[in-house]
Amino acid sequence: MGKIKGKLSTKERMKRFKEKKTEEEWAQYREKDKLRKAQKLKDMTEEEQAIHRKKDKLKKAKKLMEMTKEEQAIHRKKRNLKEAKKLMEMTEEEKAIHRKKRNLKEAKKLMEMTEEEKAIHRKKDKDRKARKRKEIKGKAQKEKEEEEEEERENQELLAEYYRDESRKRRSKMSDVKREYERIEQLLRNRKVRAERNGKEHLLDNLKAKKGMQKLKDKGRIEKYDQRFYYKRTELEIWRKYREIGPEYKEWLGVKNPDISKIFDEVDARQKKEKEDEEQKKKEEEEKQMKKKEEEKDKKKEDGNENEDDSYDSDGYWGVQDGDYYWYGKGKPLPIETLPSWEATEEEEKSMKEKKEKEYEQYFKELSEERKKEEQEREREKIIRRRECQKRYREKKRALWDKKVVMPEVGEKSAYQLLQEKNIEELEQRKKASGLFDDD
Repeated sequence: MGKIKGKLSTKERMKRFKEKKTEEEWAQYREKDKLRKAQKLKDMTEEEQAIHRKKDKLKKAKKLMEMTKEEQAIHRKKRNLKEAKKLMEMTEEEKAIHRKKRNLKEAKKLMEMTEEEKAIHRKKDKDRKARKRKEIKGKAQKEKEEEEEEERENQELLAEYYRDESRKRRSKMSDVKREYERIEQLLRNRKVRAERNGKEHLLDNLKAKKGMQKLKDKGRIEKYDQRFYYKRTELEIWRKYREIGPEYKEWLGVKNPDISKIFDEVDARQKKEKEDEEQKKKEEEEKQMKKKEEEKDKKKEDGNENEDDSYDSDGYWGVQDGDYYWYGKGKPLPIETLPSWEATEEEEKSMKEKKEKEYEQYFKELSEERKKEEQEREREKIIRRRECQKRYREKKRALWDKKVVMPEVGEKSAYQLLQEKNIEELEQRKKASGLFDDD
């Protein structure tokens, strides 16, 4: 049936009606229309109301099906906002009534469903709840990550601030105090590294690997400088600091008197030993001089005073560390008496080869010693591990051998009595068979 000429459609009539009416008039019309529809539904029988609701649902479903996905999303958003606004305007009592009505409606809807529809409804509800949980979890995880990131940034800023403050403070210090602070920091870092557990040690190793990779890719930020206190003990480090100058020695005595006292005692002992040695050497020289004087006097008495025996005929000149040394007890022969000698190319080559062989042999022996030490350490580790495992097994065996005494719990139930009876019968059968004898 086509459109009647001159007659407007419902949509067009409503459009024109809206244009003519003001907002207040339009609101009054909507209110009257709601009352009219409510009265119409009231006048209907239950069957007519059910048919009306069904038609209304079909109409809405059809309208939704004609919409695109974006339009459906906008429609759902509007509907949710409308419901939320309506709930906000309600009082607590009205909200309670609204919840009760909604729950009754859902219960009635479930009762009217078939088993298949109920299964589909449960599945949808389960998916919706899982999706909601996932969203909540994701939101919580995101918030946690943001908080951690913010905390990390704050920590970095704080560390940077403390570094700047320390740098400023060190710049105002004297060389003596600055070097002392540097050593203190070095020893603190050593202590912290020594107290690390396995996990912290592994994380530090991973950071170091990343840093080394950056070093290979981008190069050094600053020029490499050999570490002055590398592989030195605490006492060796403080001794080096003390030996730089008198100001350093004085400052160490003020800041760390215990260490300074140890060094003072060692220095006093060494000084005493040196003095004793010098005294002994002096006494020996005096004895030698006295002996020579006696020999001279004896020769004078014998009439052999013109004989020149000042030079030691048994001694000889030798080369050590590129310099000449006299090997003998008496006065050395003049250095001019030595014959002049220059090495040829072949001799230099042979000397060089000899030196290289000596170095090679030395490093070979050194590597073998280190290898033996490493093997010894590994052997000790294995022994310690085995002892630890043995102690653990003994401890577990002691726990297994310990008898468990069950507390009295009153009369036994029928099930326990039946169980004991079955166990007794089984033991009797075992004995009767003769296959389970203890001997």
